[in-house]
This record gives sequence, C-alpha cells and structure tokens, in this order.
Amino acid sequence: MNFDDKVIMLGKEIYKKVYDFVQTNKGDDDKLYRKAILKLNDGRKMEFLLELSLGEADVKIWNYNWNDELQSGQGDAFSIMPRTQYGFLISVNFYYLNNVNFYFTTSEKNYPYKKELTDEDMKKIVLYMNKLYELVDTLEYDKEATHSVNNLTYDAKKQYNIQQFNEAMQNVSESSVLPSVETAVNWWIDKFTGSINGGSIGDELHSFLAMAMVDKIFNKTPVYEKQSTIFRNFLSKRLMDELSKGREVHLDVDYGPSDILADAMEVAGIDSIKAPFKTHMIVGVNSVRVSVGYGAKYEEIYNNAKQKKMSFKK
Repeated sequence: MNFDDKVIMLGKEIYKKVYDFVQTNKGDDDKLYRKAILKLNDGRKMEFLLELSLGEADVKIWNYNWNDELQSGQGDAFSIMPRTQYGFLISVNFYYLNNVNFYFTTSEKNYPYKKELTDEDMKKIVLYMNKLYELVDTLEYDKEATHSVNNLTYDAKKQYNIQQFNEAMQNVSESSVLPSVETAVNWWIDKFTGSINGGSIGDELHSFLAMAMVDKIFNKTPVYEKQSTIFRNFLSKRLMDELSKGREVHLDVDYGPSDILADAMEVAGIDSIKAPFKTHMIVGVNSVRVSVGYGAKYEEIYNNAKQKKMSFKK
C-alpha cells in the first residue's frame, strides 16, 4: 500500500469513529446548532458539522501543539472532507515556531496540487494520523460549547435574536430605541463631528499621506445639528426595523459608506468623506462591536451582559 492510500485508509477509519460517536451522543436540541464541538483528552477540540446530510459532514481539529516545535495557539490544523470533487479528502497543516507552514493534502482521486514529501515528512504524517486514531477513542461531547448562541443555525439564531429583541423592548418606552442602537448612532455622529476622519487605509506611509489630505477636506465639510438629527432618526428607525426581524446589522465603510449607513448619510446630506475609512460596525440587540482602520480588531463599545446570558427558548 502506497503512502497516500495508507493516509486515506486511516482518515476513513478516524472519520467513521467520529461520525458514529456524534450520531450516538447528539440530542434532539442539536439540530438547532451548526456543528458539534468535541473534546479529546489531550486538549484538542474537533468540529463536526451537523447541518449537512448523512455522510457529508466535515471533521476539523484545531489549536493543538503535538510537539514543542509548533506554535502556541496554532499547532496543527487537520480536516477530513468526505465528499469533494476529488472524493474523500484529507488535509494536514503544521504551524512551526519558525513560521514555516507545512501542509499536506491527499484524496481518493488525483489531487492536482500535491506537495513533494521527504521520507521524514511521510513519517510525521503517519505518526500524526496513528496518534489521532488512538485518541479519537477518548472523545467527549462538549455540550456547553456546542449549545452556544454563536453556534446556532441561521434560522435558530434569527429566532433567538427576535426573542431577545422582544424581551429587550419590554424595558424600553414606545418612543425610545434600544441602548445598543442609541450607542451605535451616537458613535457615528461623534465621528462625523470630530476633527479628523479617524480611519486608515493600510500601508503606513501612503496611509499617512492620504489621510492627511482627507483630513483637510474633512475639516472643510461641517455637519450641522439639523443633519445630525435627520441622520439619527433615519438610522435609528432602520436599525430597529432590522433588529426586530432577528438580524444583526453590519454598518461598513471601505473608502465610503455602504448600504444602510450610506442611505442615512445621504438622506441627512452628510458628505461621505465624514465616514472613517476601513471601519466596520456590528449592531446587535445587546451588543455593538467596532473595528476602525485597516486590519484593526473589533472592540465592544456596548454589551448588555444580563440580556446576553439569557437562554434560548424554542
């Protein structure tokens, strides 16, 4: 048996073990969730997709350091994809401390992007697969992680969001808006009335020069109180409408605003230059997250922790 056939055989045996384990241990409530989260006794975690039909679910593993040469928090990435255009497919990645990414993919049908492997590479992969095969027998079903709000299917998450909206509205007068909406709208108005655009476009030197020119135009384009009021009323209504339908709202600016944000600025007569470049905001019933500038991480500017912990009711 050649190397690829051996890896495929081991992969199918691992897949069968994981598949059988999930089918035996999943409950009726699990149909509300996108994937099962499983634990191995050495710290590894596995994902098994629940939304797909019989025999099609992928298996993924992440964040495990199986030896001291691998990066902390990266370790290895392992995937089994039973039905691809290349048939049964296995992919393995090792993230080493020297930032070299070793990857290997094989499949039942001829995979066109194969990497040439040394004998040492092949030994590592077989060792890895054999070790994983043994450890799959230690699987535990992580119900808490599986049953998290972020793991809900699209329809279930929509239903959950509507429930959260209705519960939150019990604490808000008819003429008012949710605190998350008020926070989001105030944040944008604060940016429009500031002294600089506040965004960034990436490359440090070019971003500095470009933003200096943008800020000159920014300062010559005032936003008046009447415009802020029109913007506030329009955007608040649109956000409340979307949230009432169970949708989180994305307010995005690349080199100009888009969708709902663009509509609100246009109605209010606010120049698009006032929107900070490369900015992304996610507005939910109980939270608001913002990323400002190229590649910036999201920061939470509002979080109703009490509401966030409420359980999902079917």
